[in-house]
Amino acid sequence: MSFISEKMIRNLFIIFIVVTIYSCKNSQRPVELKLESSESVMKRVSALFQIEMKQNYVLSKEDEKRFFLALPNNFDEFISFYGTKYQLKDGRKLFLSCSYHYNILLPNLFYIDDKLITEKLIRISLGGHYVQEKQISSMDLDSISSLSNLLDATAEFQRNIQLYFASNVVISCQILKELSNIEILSFWRFYFDGPHPKNYHKDFEELQRRYKEHDLRIANLMKDSYEKLLLNHDDHGY
Repeated sequence: MSFISEKMIRNLFIIFIVVTIYSCKNSQRPVELKLESSESVMKRVSALFQIEMKQNYVLSKEDEKRFFLALPNNFDEFISFYGTKYQLKDGRKLFLSCSYHYNILLPNLFYIDDKLITEKLIRISLGGHYVQEKQISSMDLDSISSLSNLLDATAEFQRNIQLYFASNVVISCQILKELSNIEILSFWRFYFDGPHPKNYHKDFEELQRRYKEHDLRIANLMKDSYEKLLLNHDDHGY
């Protein structure tokens, strides 16, 4: 009986060690997220304002998760988020800060996987377009203010996209190659869109060279999208 008791104790000890090790490994995993958020749009906007009020350059693990999930998931949400002046509880009416979100916080995310960040940026870009100043004419003051802010936000986000995807070619190809040709064309259209897309010609040549080294299909679709923009740069297809 003594031998059996010692054996049982030894087995229980081994099981305890295995469970402990497994638990430790799980606790060290990066934040696992899905891009879709079950929260309402207003809850997400509220979360972004709460994080903005802290004015931190580096977020806690929990705030990183809240911030990333609260960001727009597509271009329609982007327009809604940054083209609306929100009434705060303290009486102020403010726009969300696109610059703070994408130029300061997003590049400093530590716990969010780079693939998720890349996928988020691509999904926002799909169907996106450059907002023209001429769209501001014949509008009331509130609309002018909203569209003006959206123009600035779109330009800032587009510049962020251009810098990110020029510097992260490998991981970008990993995500883009899973998309359809139509979606890839749409992404590159937003990348190069603007009042004078021909000004991006040198950037286009270098960017296509980089992407061609990793994925010929993506590089060719980039060329198709850019050349189509050049042919239609007067109307932009809006």
